[in-house]
Amino acid sequence: MMFWSTKTGISNKYSFSSSPTFTAEPWSVFTGRLKSSSSSSGSSLGNSRVSIFVFDKKQFEQYLLKYSIIKSKSSSRDKQLIQEGYEILRNQVNNLAKLKHPNVLTLIEPLEEHSKNFMFVTEYVTGTLESTFKEDLDDEQEFLQGHIKNDVITQRGIQQLVTGLDFVHNRANFVHLDIQPKSIYINDNSDWKLSGLGHIFKLPQGTSSSDFEFPQYDPRIPQFYTFNLDYTAPELVFEKTLSYKNDYFSLGLLINFLYSGTSLIKADSSLSDYKTEYSKFERKLSSLSWDNVFIKLPVKLRSCIPKLMNRDIYSRYDNITEFLDSEFFQDPLIKTLNFLDELPTKSNEERAVFLDGLVDILPQYPATLLQRKFLPILVDLLSQLLSEKMVDSHSVSRDLEIIIKIGSSVSQLTFLEKVFPVITDARTFPTLLENATMTFIENLSPLKEKIKLDAFVEKIISPLLHYVLDKCNSENVVVLQENLLDQMPLILDCYDFPSIKNEILPLLCNLFTKTTSLKIKMICMTCF
Repeated sequence: MMFWSTKTGISNKYSFSSSPTFTAEPWSVFTGRLKSSSSSSGSSLGNSRVSIFVFDKKQFEQYLLKYSIIKSKSSSRDKQLIQEGYEILRNQVNNLAKLKHPNVLTLIEPLEEHSKNFMFVTEYVTGTLESTFKEDLDDEQEFLQGHIKNDVITQRGIQQLVTGLDFVHNRANFVHLDIQPKSIYINDNSDWKLSGLGHIFKLPQGTSSSDFEFPQYDPRIPQFYTFNLDYTAPELVFEKTLSYKNDYFSLGLLINFLYSGTSLIKADSSLSDYKTEYSKFERKLSSLSWDNVFIKLPVKLRSCIPKLMNRDIYSRYDNITEFLDSEFFQDPLIKTLNFLDELPTKSNEERAVFLDGLVDILPQYPATLLQRKFLPILVDLLSQLLSEKMVDSHSVSRDLEIIIKIGSSVSQLTFLEKVFPVITDARTFPTLLENATMTFIENLSPLKEKIKLDAFVEKIISPLLHYVLDKCNSENVVVLQENLLDQMPLILDCYDFPSIKNEILPLLCNLFTKTTSLKIKMICMTCF
């Protein structure tokens, strides 16, 4: 029996894996799904995956005892220390509930406190930046996480973090104070999400900085109790000055980690070690220059680092939004991803132009990003387009073309789960068939590869044959018929002889009789 065997709340509502998907200290993160009884009660989650975060209180308290950080769990001093840790964890989760933003980790179920553990539920995440970008990944981890290290995804991820910080600073008026690899999560769409909100600090109204005192803890205390010094700004340590610009410096250190796989400062939770390490960093800067110290970063990003990490906070960016305006984020691939997120809200004309351009730029993106990020959005867009009163035929056709192109790179199981139900939905399929007839005809081969034969014949081929050869009144019906008849070898390969005789042959005879196109008549004859 697992240690969170409570029958109420999250454990009663969700089923989840027996072992963690990954660990983001101090949380163990499990993959879960709504149980059938819960999913049928109207939840928008349906059968979607979620992440369930679990903190083992017993294991935590045993750690404190083992290393003599506490002497017992009964003294008032020891109780206070334990409760301070629990309060930080409560803050992490409660602040997720308060700070709702697309670039902040989405909370689904609030914190539950039990005698043996804390639990909460978020959107499904696959890992943290720490687990993805660290230098010592084994071969299996490197294979599984490699796509996230793609330059476009990293570039986009940094932009998402900066946009999230813009919200935390300029809308919510908090200093984050915990920008580090383990505080940034990656969801199934390869989007990066801010978390680690246990130490956020609200500056006094009308001020841009405040005095700060580091809490004094036993150096063996679990790291979540205080800041990770490897990603802490020097003015916090040396001058005890707290400001929004502390986060700029931390972001610079995080960016260096993304491209180097290691921390620039290795303080080992010691303030004295931090001061030594920072002095080494300053000496290296004076002898090598910013560009040479950060040589592994892209050229367009190196020029931004001094404005994030200058020792003089007044020489840093005045506002984090200035970083977003830098040349580093002006890449057309990044702008396309930004537009993609806003696609459902755009006008028909804007969507049509975007989809036309997307066909050409698609090959420049990594396949996994296309599958995880583009495909779900484009499938949802197709449903939206088909539900509109005035159907935009061009956008429907182009969207379906791109969906099939991306879908051809996924497994048959994934295609049948994510794409097939949408394109064959009985409520919208007639509209889709009418507005994207040529797209269906031109893509019969990839569709055949991804759909089981019986379903392919019943849901795609048969309706397409009857529509094009018998019912279509389009002005370009002859072109459609000609292209479909050219696909007859593929079509006949899907049918047995009785079906050909009883379904296809009557359609061809009827078409031969009623068409006025000599070319169509001749093609019909070659089919017999």
